[in-house]
Amino acid sequence: MSITTDLKQMATMQGISLVGVAPVERFAGAPTGHGPRDFVPKAESVVVLAIKLPETIVERHGYLADAREYTPAVRKRILDVHLYQKQGYALPNLLLDETAYKLSLWLEAQGHRALPFPSTPASYTMPDITTDELGYFGVFSHRHAAVRAGLGEFGYNNIVVTKEFGPRVRFTSIVTTAPLEASPLVAEPICQRETCRRCLDACPSKAITLLPDLPDGVYLDPPSRTYVRGCIDRPASSSQGTCLAVCPLGEARPAA
Repeated sequence: MSITTDLKQMATMQGISLVGVAPVERFAGAPTGHGPRDFVPKAESVVVLAIKLPETIVERHGYLADAREYTPAVRKRILDVHLYQKQGYALPNLLLDETAYKLSLWLEAQGHRALPFPSTPASYTMPDITTDELGYFGVFSHRHAAVRAGLGEFGYNNIVVTKEFGPRVRFTSIVTTAPLEASPLVAEPICQRETCRRCLDACPSKAITLLPDLPDGVYLDPPSRTYVRGCIDRPASSSQGTCLAVCPLGEARPAA
């Protein structure tokens, strides 16, 4: 078997849902400081790992609706912090990071350099670097990497949508000098776009704005902009992740 096949099998055995590989050439045009070779100068490939989120975590918005003993603020905290932040972010990110770390050590044992990037947390912070200094840019964009590794395309909601699970996935990336076999890019659009628009219509903050003059074909780059403060400073009665919950995509979704 090839090193690429071995790598994907090991990732799957660790509970990873999807694995893709992008050659570094697909990152041409990345902003300075955000490309694979800004970190690993001799990088040849980027491995992207995806883990599915449980439907019940994403679709939590109606839970405890009749639990009168909870105030709206307490109910919201239970659903958004106790459930979604932990089970929808912290635990999937931990599993992604642990797997990326193990795979990077394995790649090094095969004679290649490998840098496992941390998965992006719910609130992006780093010691001594404020959001004003960094903006809301990830140091390395797992979304762009996922699209370039053939795992999906950008949807109207500015989130990567996959054929298998829609937008209900988390990603992380490994930059490596290993010349791995590239995964094919998505060939056909996945997002239902103007025939759907559920993510745009359901956003309580109306934080998503479509860009003008959208190209035909697969969206390799975001077709929209998200006003991040609108997501953070959303109405008190609303919850995070509404655009994920209302998206109908996902061939592998279990029946409700």
